[in-house]
Amino acid sequence: MDCHDENLNASADECPRQCGQCNVCCTAMLVRPLDKPAGMRCAHQTDTGCGNYENRPSVCRTWYCMWVRDGAGIFTEEHRPDKLGVFFTATNPESAGDRQVIHVHQLYPGAADRREAVNVIHFLRQFVPVEIIPARGDIREAPIAPATLTHNGKAVA
Repeated sequence: MDCHDENLNASADECPRQCGQCNVCCTAMLVRPLDKPAGMRCAHQTDTGCGNYENRPSVCRTWYCMWVRDGAGIFTEEHRPDKLGVFFTATNPESAGDRQVIHVHQLYPGAADRREAVNVIHFLRQFVPVEIIPARGDIREAPIAPATLTHNGKAVA
């Protein structure tokens, strides 16, 4: 999943939740400035967060999943992506033909079939179309991506 394609950029103060121990996006997301493919652990990811926190790319500073951004109380603590096995993103209606769609990204095959995920998906489908994105493997076994920082397509130190 390419975080540049979703309308989920915000500042941390705009988000009612903090990521806490969840670091799913550090593995699941494509991060172009780091040449980090989707589905690979970021080389900067540690057990306690980002090892490059102060110098992380702007996309890592401003991208948040729907669980973090949920101000309506749809998601509970048990719906945190690392616990639920899926994370939710929303398309920008302006770039999707005025049609917002919720994407359910599975972290491993069958994650969206778990009862807790099914309940949230059914609830969301009452209000907006929901598309389930197949897992590209098992995020729990993702290899670590090489540490690279690029600018204008060229590696920088």
